[in-house]
This record gives sequence, structure tokens and C-alpha cells, in this order.
Amino acid sequence: MTNRWTQNDIPDQQGKCVIVTGGNSGIGYEAALALAGRNAHVILAVRSLDKGEEAARQIRQRFPQAQVTVMELNLADLKSIAPLLKKTPGARVVTVSSGVHILGDIHFDDLQWEKKYDRWGAYAQSKLANLLFAYELQRRFAETGINAISELSSRICGNKFAVCWSSNGRLCFRGLAV
Repeated sequence: MTNRWTQNDIPDQQGKCVIVTGGNSGIGYEAALALAGRNAHVILAVRSLDKGEEAARQIRQRFPQAQVTVMELNLADLKSIAPLLKKTPGARVVTVSSGVHILGDIHFDDLQWEKKYDRWGAYAQSKLANLLFAYELQRRFAETGINAISELSSRICGNKFAVCWSSNGRLCFRGLAV
């Protein structure tokens, strides 16, 4: 039996501030819940303040000591994101990918897979796109002190890795530390 990483392996996050986009539902909510349970100050960056406030209420109900703040953020407006990142010392932008990215190709002539849909092909393309996005973001952030990384999990070996790029653009992997 292999040792599998669980949210119980998250170290104490006291004194850390984490902004979670889409923190009112799905994987974003689960990440926010786990981090709040480990004492991080969690900022739920959401499109709908009402849904964000409801998610914050649920987190506080589960973890009464939780520090949860709700902030409206439109990720479609890049001009609203940059000032937030620049004001946050040691900021990191983390995207979620998967080992399936190695099976992906970017279909520029059919990005939405409207001509011939294949669920695994579309999934692999989306995970490859996430890695390419993180790479380009890191290239653009090179001189700002902001880091872009992509969390890469593998169901095969049960491990999580951070995919990151050095300042010279070289790809590196390291065990994911929250």
C-alpha cells in the first residue's frame, strides 16, 4: 500500500493568506475548506458575492475559528487581477493540471471540440493548456516576484508535484508543499 497524500497532510497554515478563485463551489470550495481548517486566512475570490458569502458561512460553520473573507473578482478582466497580485508579497498563481496532459494536443481549429468531441481528448487538452498557461504566466511574471506554478497530480503513483519554471525557462518538478 502506498502512502497517499490527504488533506490531513497539510501543515498548519497560521499566518498565511490564500486567495482561492472559484472558492464558492467544487474544487475551489474544497481547497478553501481544507486550508481554512488548517488555520490559513482564506479569501474567496468569486464572481457572485451572494454565493461567496454562503460558502464562507458554511466554512465558518465547519471551522468556527476560520478567517474567511469574500472578495468579488472577475478573472475575465486581467486588469483587475494584476494590482491584487502585486500587492501580495510572495504571491503565487497555482493552476491545476494532471499527468494526462502528456496525451493532449491543442486543437487550434476546434478549441471547444465542437466538430468531433472526445471527452478524454478534451480533458487532456485542457490540462495541457493549463500547463502552457502557467508557463506563459511565469514568463510574463519573470521580473515581478510573482510565481506561476501548476499542481500536477498523478492517480497512478498517488503523488502530487508542483510544476514550475526557473528564470531561464527550464521545467522542474518538486514534491508539492502547501
